Amino acid sequence: MASGPTPSSGIENGTRLQQAEVVAGLLESFHQIIWCTSLDGSELLYINPESSTVYGRPLAEFIENKNLWQEVIHEDDRAQVLANLDGILTRDQILHEYRIVRPNGEIRWIEERVTVVNDSNGKPSQVGGVASDITDRKIVELALLDSEAIYHSLAESLPLNVLRKDLDGKIVFGNERYCQSMKASLEELLGKTDFDLFPPELANKYVADDKRTIESGVLLNEVEEHKTRDGQIKYVEVLKGPVHNAEGEIVGVQTMFWDISDQRQADAALEYERYLLHALLDNIPDSIYFKDVDSHFVRVSQGLAEKFGFKAPEEVIGKSDSDFFTAEHAEQARQDELTVMETGVPILGKVERETWPDTLDTWCSTTKMPLLDSHGQIIGTFGISRDISDQQRAEEALQRERDLLRTLMDHVPDLIFVKDTEGRFVTANSALFRVLGAESLEEVVGKTDYDFSPPELAKHFWEDDQAIIRSGQSLIDREEYLVDPDGNDLCLLTTKVPLRNSDDEVVGLVGIGRNITQRKKAQEQLETAKNAADAANQAKSDFLANMSHEIRTPMNAVIGMTELLLDTELNSAQREYVRMVHESGESLLSLINDILDFSRIEAGIIEVDRDSVDMHKIIDCAVQTLAPHAGEKHITLHTEIAPIGAVVHGDADMLQQVIVNLLSNGIKYTPEGGR
Repeated sequence: MASGPTPSSGIENGTRLQQAEVVAGLLESFHQIIWCTSLDGSELLYINPESSTVYGRPLAEFIENKNLWQEVIHEDDRAQVLANLDGILTRDQILHEYRIVRPNGEIRWIEERVTVVNDSNGKPSQVGGVASDITDRKIVELALLDSEAIYHSLAESLPLNVLRKDLDGKIVFGNERYCQSMKASLEELLGKTDFDLFPPELANKYVADDKRTIESGVLLNEVEEHKTRDGQIKYVEVLKGPVHNAEGEIVGVQTMFWDISDQRQADAALEYERYLLHALLDNIPDSIYFKDVDSHFVRVSQGLAEKFGFKAPEEVIGKSDSDFFTAEHAEQARQDELTVMETGVPILGKVERETWPDTLDTWCSTTKMPLLDSHGQIIGTFGISRDISDQQRAEEALQRERDLLRTLMDHVPDLIFVKDTEGRFVTANSALFRVLGAESLEEVVGKTDYDFSPPELAKHFWEDDQAIIRSGQSLIDREEYLVDPDGNDLCLLTTKVPLRNSDDEVVGLVGIGRNITQRKKAQEQLETAKNAADAANQAKSDFLANMSHEIRTPMNAVIGMTELLLDTELNSAQREYVRMVHESGESLLSLINDILDFSRIEAGIIEVDRDSVDMHKIIDCAVQTLAPHAGEKHITLHTEIAPIGAVVHGDADMLQQVIVNLLSNGIKYTPEGGR
């Protein structure tokens, strides 16, 4: 069927037929779908050829299948279309849009106007419609809707405040973030201007910025101070640009801004951190440095620059350790840094000996860490080195002192030890651990006297140690007895002093024990010998005292008899013999008296009287006694006594004996003379 169903065969005259043909030709030339059905829609009365183009189906299919026009409607739209047609008699006219499906599955959009057609009597007789393919327009509309939806979605998803104004400065759009920042809904903000929302000075600035953007058509980007409706001051970064319509005409201004108050604070904090870093690098005496992957310095502290002999850190940048140290040290430092970069494991507190080409070696304590970029990738190393040369030299000197002390301790015969407050040995010399029966110092350290001595003896040592630790008082030259591993008794002369820390707290004790076993035995032997000698000497003294007394009695008789004999008539030879006997007797008597006095002194029985003594009488008596003997040697005795007083207190006999002995010795050793 080329032109659809023909009019009713009831048309009889040619004019009506001719008119129908004209109308049919006209309908066939339209680019819209023209159709007509019975009033109840059960019979398709007419449809023009354009339907074949739009539906993609021959017209015959629509004639043969009266329900096809319903079936081609998209299933999601079909029910609504039929519902609309069901109410056509009450509405007279319907305008609706729906989708159809072509045989190849393509979907087209149809805009259709449906009208009730009345007969000549004005009664509804048919239903007719005009449908247009609006797929292209719909695509544009949907694209616009999609574009608008995308714009709104983008505007709402951006972490920015977005608003649009028209050329009069009125708000035509604002995203949710903007509305929240203004503490108002979009409905409350639409149509408002800056003068409705901000103080005059800010509103004038915003309007001026809008005008400049509209006139120049250039995007404006700046940071400005923004006051919220509740009076808070914030800093925002603003992007402001013109809005164009489809013809490219500027129809408004779009503004995007975001709060950078936190960023400004972060920038301020970052600036402060930079200041602190500069202060650290410029003032700390330690060497701080950052290196790239090739171990070239990229930043150093002032201390490191001065260590290398430069005034400014910038002079070190780009150099490496090989520019300053010997090759041996520089290579070792490079290997350490390669290890750090390869493993990511830092080097902490490594003591390095720095060797220089033309100066003495130095020592430093070095920590090296991997240097990471913002993505966590290792881009070099950084480290800090502290000069410990003085400390190292001091430690070496201290080690030498320790070695010397250990050598001294291990070679002196005295027992030397140190204990903590619990009585545990901290250190000891070889003399002690040999006495304790140990083979090495390790067998002694950490143990107590209970591990080496009988309990009662160990308890005694413990009590002494605790008394020293509690009181802080030393124990000097205490004799202590113990048994060595071979079962020999030992005697030690021990001194223990409290050991104090830098806070003057007692943290243990130091002890020195001298083995005096041999000396003790020698003393005992000497004491025995002394006692024997004292006994023999006492016996001798007693013997001398007794014998001198017994000898003196007959000697006095001999001297008396010789004196009487000298008073008789004797020839010269006899007198000489008697005189010699008399003198010998007196000498022997004087010797006996001296022996007797000495023995009395040794025996401790001599007694000294304290009587009144006339010194004139004592001296005169002594002189008279020795005058004959002096005269025989032609020696003149003359007395002259200083004015010391007539009477003194003393032992008259002993004083006279002393004076006689002095005069006798004087006469004996004086060949002649006088005064």
